[in-house]
Amino acid sequence: MNTFFIVGNFFENTFCIHLVYISKFYIRLLRRSGYEGRANSKFLCYTLKMKFTLIIFAVVAVVVGLGLSLIVPHALENKKILVSANQTIADVLKKDFNQSGFLVWLADIFKTNENLKPGWYSLGEDKLSLLSLWNFFSQKQNPQEVSVRLLEGKKSAEFFNILETAGVAKVSDLKILWQKPPADFYTKYEVLKAWPKKLSLEGLLFPETYRFFVNDKAENVLARLLEQSNKNWLSLGAKNVTAHEAFTLASIVEAEAATDEDRALVAGIFWDRLKYGLALQADSTVNYVTGKSEPGASTADTKIDSPYNTYKYKGLPPGPINNPSLSALKAVVHPAASPYLYFFSTKDGTIIYSRTFAEHLENRVKFGI
Repeated sequence: MNTFFIVGNFFENTFCIHLVYISKFYIRLLRRSGYEGRANSKFLCYTLKMKFTLIIFAVVAVVVGLGLSLIVPHALENKKILVSANQTIADVLKKDFNQSGFLVWLADIFKTNENLKPGWYSLGEDKLSLLSLWNFFSQKQNPQEVSVRLLEGKKSAEFFNILETAGVAKVSDLKILWQKPPADFYTKYEVLKAWPKKLSLEGLLFPETYRFFVNDKAENVLARLLEQSNKNWLSLGAKNVTAHEAFTLASIVEAEAATDEDRALVAGIFWDRLKYGLALQADSTVNYVTGKSEPGASTADTKIDSPYNTYKYKGLPPGPINNPSLSALKAVVHPAASPYLYFFSTKDGTIIYSRTFAEHLENRVKFGI
């Protein structure tokens, strides 16, 4: 508003100088009418300046009013706008409506838009004016959100399909960043600092119920899932095990056991087998290769040549086979000690543990496995 006062004062002073000469005739008339005490050019100039100031304010009010009512160009039907942190209406006009002139100037001067809430906004089908934009955001409209539940033990591809169906982000966009995350992710999240960069983010998209903005950026969505994994990982205070090792083994434990007690025992068995140089022989890793969903793996499948086949290759597979729960991750970081080295699951999901291979074979015959 300072601009208006500067311009107004300039015109007022210039106008007043010229009026000094013109006012002599008016002064003579005042003297003849008995108003000699008030008849001086200073009083007249003051009076005229006040009138002129009122005119200036009236003009400004009209100009501003017209500006506020101007239709914002390029207002598309059902236009969706992503408002980032610390953005103002002036920023929205520049970014989303390609404005850089009078409307942006007005929006910036009045500064009624400092607290725009970040997120996606749907502005509807009506034509937009600067005033309607202010009204819209001043009502503290909430961006469109949806609730999405991502289940434990599922692959990232399944997560992506759920997210796209919910209108959060496209599968193609999510998959690109999942396969090759932004470089800053590796320094921002502790869980990724020692993560092999040749691997995707499989295993690190933490399963949970989330609320996402509709039509959000794929990077924002993956960051949200990673933040939760990072938070959970740091909360465990893991020692002598890397995040890559822990999440990889936790994904196997997730697929092999259902209860917290069994997961702790199974995790302990897997750690012991690794310590003794024994293959993990986890059916779930074979099924990861074949894409099958059966609880077990056929003899033929266990001979498939893949680094994820823990029957054929000792040690951990290259990376996680699913996105494990916090329960499975806790079991890996804090496994239960036991005398067992073998186990299998019955048809009803009960896990049978054995100390020796001979005992393991006997139990399999006993339970018809």
